[in-house]
Amino acid sequence: MDLIERDIDTEELDLMVETQREIARGQACLAAQMLAYADRRRREGERCLDPRVGNLEASYVADEIGAALGLSTKRVQDQICQARRVSTSMPAVWAAWFAGDIDQYRVWKIDKVALSLVRPESVTTLDEEVVVYATTHTTAQLGAWLNRFVAKAEADQFTQRYTRALKDRYVSVSHDPDGIAWVNGLMSSVDASQIDALLTKAARALGADDPRTIDQRRADLFTDLLVGRSHIVDGKLRPGKGANVTVGVVVPIDTFAGLSDAPGELLDRSASIPAAFVRELAAAPGTLFYRLLTDRLGNLLDVTEIGRFPSKRLGFALRDRDGECAFPTCAAPAERCDIDHVIPVPEGPTEGDNLRHLCRRHHRAKTFGAFGVTNDDSGYRWHLPGQRVYRLFIIEGVVVV
Repeated sequence: MDLIERDIDTEELDLMVETQREIARGQACLAAQMLAYADRRRREGERCLDPRVGNLEASYVADEIGAALGLSTKRVQDQICQARRVSTSMPAVWAAWFAGDIDQYRVWKIDKVALSLVRPESVTTLDEEVVVYATTHTTAQLGAWLNRFVAKAEADQFTQRYTRALKDRYVSVSHDPDGIAWVNGLMSSVDASQIDALLTKAARALGADDPRTIDQRRADLFTDLLVGRSHIVDGKLRPGKGANVTVGVVVPIDTFAGLSDAPGELLDRSASIPAAFVRELAAAPGTLFYRLLTDRLGNLLDVTEIGRFPSKRLGFALRDRDGECAFPTCAAPAERCDIDHVIPVPEGPTEGDNLRHLCRRHHRAKTFGAFGVTNDDSGYRWHLPGQRVYRLFIIEGVVVV
């Protein structure tokens, strides 16, 4: 490679570096804008003639920002809180972020560790020392450095940190496009190590004749044990009875009949199910079927009921239609939501066109006037402060049950 080619390579790499720095600066600027907007809305709420109304609207600022940016309320809340903590407690980290020296992911890792520290002087020391390391090492190296810092700075607080961290334990499921899903969880290291060892031991015990890889065996064992298809007795794998839970799957009739390979969908629309697997489920003992009538385009037909509360059958049909909360950026499953009348009773009928699933947070936002909702010939729309209107696109009509 001659000198001219090396100069070109250097210019291209320099451009990449600057692009990365510009992205980091943009992330910092957006975080600061979110924080400033939230603070301004809070001040406006405090100055409102009726503080209760002002404070109510201000409490939904994360929903406003999320709707504008296409982000979930939880993510916006987390980013605002993070920006407030870092800007006030770690000025060096905040400045490095704005300079583009560190990106949002590194800031998140640093902030997470700072939250586990109990002494203000430990946070100050972290702020003084971490930037130099964070700007010259990978995120994996930074994570290891942060773990060592916590152990050294507040070794006497380990038990308390463990207790606090364990309060955040969780298990979540996220779906991929190909009918598979990720199961993620947070638990104690001891429990996680036991699970890991148990899966490996059981996978190896299946013998060399099993054609699956160890990873495939571990995954299948994890699933079978959790859903009850298998269980371990005296160290040996035994058949189980299966899980006593209900999972709804929406399937076109042509798929059932084998005339089409159109996939089915989970009831909350979070994932698709391959046609062959749907037919296998349909043939399994104990599978229940509900017939939902639609028009030729697949639109669910209308039904009206008398009274304020929808029947169980109408509620089932609405869950099948909506899948999740009707707020534009909310993905709360319909089964965890309230069924809300867009036009309140008695003016609004108990029929599909006037009923939507809303999680409790967004149900309260509508009920108490933080956000306005209309449902007319132009569609179902949310009216947020700042004269912003967000339209929810839905299938016309509802199920006849």
